[in-house]
Order: sequence, then C-alpha cells, then structure tokens
Amino acid sequence: MFTGIIQGMAKVLSIEEKKPFSHPRHSVARGYAGGARTRELGGE
Repeated sequence: MFTGIIQGMAKVLSIEEKKPFSHPRHSVARGYAGGARTRELGGE
C-alpha cells in the first residue's frame, strides 16, 4: 500500500539531491504526491 509513496519519495529525493538549494520539506511533499499519483495509475 505504501510502496508507491516510498518509491515516489525515493525518486524525488534522488532528483532533489542534485539541486543543492532545494528545500527538503518540498522534496518530501513532492514525493508523497508522486507516490499517490503512482498508486492511482495502478502502480505498486
């Protein structure tokens, strides 16, 4: 159930790590949104 959220967070955080001035809280929020979208589309 939460694998999509975890994958979304990992994906976004790995991208955000390359941007030194990104705010961690925004990364996490975007990761949650990405995980929710993945789950809606039938992903894990």
